[in-house]
Amino acid sequence: MGYRRLLAKYMRRVNNRTGSVWLDKTLDKALTPRDVNELRSIWQMIEREEEFNSQGDHNGLAQAIYSGLELSITELANQMGWTREVIEQWFLEPEDPNFRRMS
Repeated sequence: MGYRRLLAKYMRRVNNRTGSVWLDKTLDKALTPRDVNELRSIWQMIEREEEFNSQGDHNGLAQAIYSGLELSITELANQMGWTREVIEQWFLEPEDPNFRRMS
C-alpha cells in the first residue's frame, strides 16, 4: 500500500472518530507548509471520492459538472475529447435505446 493510500485511510478514520482531520491553520510546527499542503491534497481527494460516490454513476456526475459549468454540449465535447454524439448519448435517459453508460 502506498503512503498516500495509507494516509487517506488514516485520515478517514480520524475524521470518522473526531469529525475533523485537524488540518487547520494552527498546526504543530513539526509539519512544514509543504507537508500540510500534501495532507490537504489527500483530504481533497477523499472528499472528491465521497462526493462522487454520493452522486451515483459517471453519467450523473458528468451531467452535474456540465450543468454547473454551464457548458454547451459542443464545448464539453471539445474539453473532453469525445464526439458530440457520444456525449448526447451519455445524457439520455437510461431507458432510451441510444443511452450510453460511461465507465
